[in-house]
Amino acid sequence: MKSKHKKLIIAAAALILSAVNVFADEISVSASVDKSSLPLNEYFTYSVTVSGDSSNLPEPQLGAMPDFNKYGTRRSQNMSIINGKMSASITFSYTLAPKAAGKFSIPPAVITHKGKTYSTMPVEIEVEKAQSSQTLPNPQTTKKPAPAASGANAKQRPAESGRAFVKASVNKKNVYENEKLVYTFSFYTNVNLAANPEYAPPSFAGFWNDGSYPSNRYENIDGAQYLVNEVATTLYPLESGSKVIGPATVKIAVMDLSVPDDFDSLFSIFAGARREVKTLTSDEIKINVLPLPESGKPADFSGAVGNFTIKAYADKKEAAVNEPVTLTAEVSAVSQKGNLKSVSSVVFSQDSSFKKYDSIVSKETAQLKEFKIILVAYTPGEKEIPPVKLSFFNPDKKVYETVLTQPIKINITGEAVLGQQDLQEGGQITKIGSDINYNKNLTSVKSYCGYFVENKNFYILFIPFVLLFFVSAVYRILKNKNVKFSVYNSKKPSFNGALKYLEKASHEADKNNAEAFVAYIYKAVQEAVCAKSGVGRDKLTGAGAAEKILRESGVSDDIINKTRDIFAQMEFYRFASIKADGKAASDLKRLAQDIIGSLRK
Repeated sequence: MKSKHKKLIIAAAALILSAVNVFADEISVSASVDKSSLPLNEYFTYSVTVSGDSSNLPEPQLGAMPDFNKYGTRRSQNMSIINGKMSASITFSYTLAPKAAGKFSIPPAVITHKGKTYSTMPVEIEVEKAQSSQTLPNPQTTKKPAPAASGANAKQRPAESGRAFVKASVNKKNVYENEKLVYTFSFYTNVNLAANPEYAPPSFAGFWNDGSYPSNRYENIDGAQYLVNEVATTLYPLESGSKVIGPATVKIAVMDLSVPDDFDSLFSIFAGARREVKTLTSDEIKINVLPLPESGKPADFSGAVGNFTIKAYADKKEAAVNEPVTLTAEVSAVSQKGNLKSVSSVVFSQDSSFKKYDSIVSKETAQLKEFKIILVAYTPGEKEIPPVKLSFFNPDKKVYETVLTQPIKINITGEAVLGQQDLQEGGQITKIGSDINYNKNLTSVKSYCGYFVENKNFYILFIPFVLLFFVSAVYRILKNKNVKFSVYNSKKPSFNGALKYLEKASHEADKNNAEAFVAYIYKAVQEAVCAKSGVGRDKLTGAGAAEKILRESGVSDDIINKTRDIFAQMEFYRFASIKADGKAASDLKRLAQDIIGSLRK
């Protein structure tokens, strides 16, 4: 009986352990739509949300959707760390337009994570026939010509029954690098469409494309009512200079049209056949991209362009010494006039009261970016967390601006901790008392020594153990200094070696091995710095040493700042509870390549 009970206990323990291992790496994925029924000439949003306890959540793979036109994709993320446990979720939102009326099924979205495959449920959509523009009630609008926005190159003529035309415009023709630019493609029609129009956007070469968002409305032009389908694309110029946004096209199928008196290539005017396919094309638009001015640029400016506000708060008002405190800084774009993708970091004015770990982006939406900064206090008392600030270029005012958060008061309890950090920051050891008193009245003490201790031959027995201890100590020291007994490491540091480490980092990233990836990135940058300066690898122990070595080698401040930044990021990923996700790994590798390339010149 006891043996039977023992087997049952072992089996139960195995099941519990396997369940723990399964759920420790489990993620979930779900799909939804903002409307399940819509007319043919409208759009809907299909959203896929991936959640789990990993920062490296994969992007879903969508199934084939031949019945829908796919427009822009939005991505929003949310990350939290509670009691050392991290949870994250990313929502991918796709704007879709049906091509025809009927009932359709959106196939499951599939993701693969750590060798496991997850999929969503199919989503059903019902598309009704589009209502004709001629049968719609007249909107309460005034009679006016078609609008011509700034930068518009319209292909249009006075409106009549059975006409269609297109127009492309931008909200401004002169923009700065990283400034938000909105390109709008408008399709005017008052004819009956046999299917939803198929829009083909320009290439947008030289711009960061942040996604396209369709909409529709009705407009009265010279007494004729038009259905206006618009696709607005948010762009950010990547570099200064003259840029050209090429023509956009829309393919439409029309039927039941009357023949007008005349027509030209600027319009799609159809007659005769019950169904005819035509392609409308807009003009190209020229954009002048201005460089950011050097005058007045703050020293901590990191490329943010727009108009922003910032606020900060701590997760607790009281904490113990050596207990982590999470400071959250929220950056918002004012009136949607800000490129949040250009806000890569915020500046925390650290003082000696706290040890600061690098900030991470915990949440990102279209109008908000949230940074979390982990702080640890080493001494008790009433403390003040310094302000967080952000410097940016305001293109509307054409000046650089800086916004600051308010200081945050926090009470730290417990006893002071004096450690290595205090000594590195210039702290000194002060004698605060004495608990061992030397007794001058003590006389010499002689211990008893037996025969073996007094006999010198006895100590020969310890020689092998002493040698073994010495060899082990030397091996441990060399290992801690990252010295490997290999042919490659016996060579002098070289840029080719740095590139080899970068290649190994890429392989580890492909295998989703975040720790090994960060380790190889560290070795790549270390190798490049040592190759540039000629110092040994054992001399480069971190960001401070790298900065000193590069400054003595005459390297520019820009490269020094980038090197300091990458060492700080690698230190964070080595010791933090989260790992570098796909985007963070890509950014880290790109920064390492930039540093190595600059040092090699």
